[in-house]
Amino acid sequence: MSVVATFELGLPLFRDTFESLPSVELKLEAVNCVMTEGDGDFQPEADEGPVGDDEGADGATVVYFYWVSGLDFEADPDAFDRVFEADPDVTDQRRLAALPDRQLYRFRLTDVGRRASLYDAAAAADAVALDFDATAERFRIRARFPDCGALTDFRAAAAEREVRFSLDRLVNEDGTPGTDPLLTAKQREALVDAWEAGYFDTPRRVTLGDIATGLDVSDQAVSQRLRRAVATLVETTVVDEPRTDRAR
Repeated sequence: MSVVATFELGLPLFRDTFESLPSVELKLEAVNCVMTEGDGDFQPEADEGPVGDDEGADGATVVYFYWVSGLDFEADPDAFDRVFEADPDVTDQRRLAALPDRQLYRFRLTDVGRRASLYDAAAAADAVALDFDATAERFRIRARFPDCGALTDFRAAAAEREVRFSLDRLVNEDGTPGTDPLLTAKQREALVDAWEAGYFDTPRRVTLGDIATGLDVSDQAVSQRLRRAVATLVETTVVDEPRTDRAR
């Protein structure tokens, strides 16, 4: 079953632009737009697209379309142009539309930009971007994944590259709440049972042994499941930097 995840990433992307223009906001318009051979014009093909590698099949080139806001474009319509054209993460950038409060740009990622991004990992996970907003503080993304396993693979890729990943919401394709895929079924079972039984209350209403008896496992086993589950939730919702050295 496919899932829709809303999450934040601490991507080291567009750093030069955000350092020079910290009030800038970028919002996805379209991605995965191709230029066929002999055609010099880029046009958005869809409002949704793969959060994917910047090289498509058959030599097609992926182009990203973003709305830019957060600047006084009436006072200085070229403020973003001057900074963005020097950003080492992008190339072939062009302003396509200019409104009083926002401007539409298209660009491609350079090799440097691709290395700084997780687009290749998202493409490998068959993720489809639904919303994508970027500021100097965070990249907030809503994307569809084929299943929880694909989301887990994507988050593992983020951890390998030491990119902070914070999951805000997970919804199944039928609209029901999803389960955080980094918690194993046994970890989630232990955590839910402990919560419902009052293990986390002050004072505690049950002991670790009571939880273990209910699950028909040893005290050591349930202790390990709870510790790992809590550590995972802290890492993904509280701390700023992920740890890649701890056991799941």
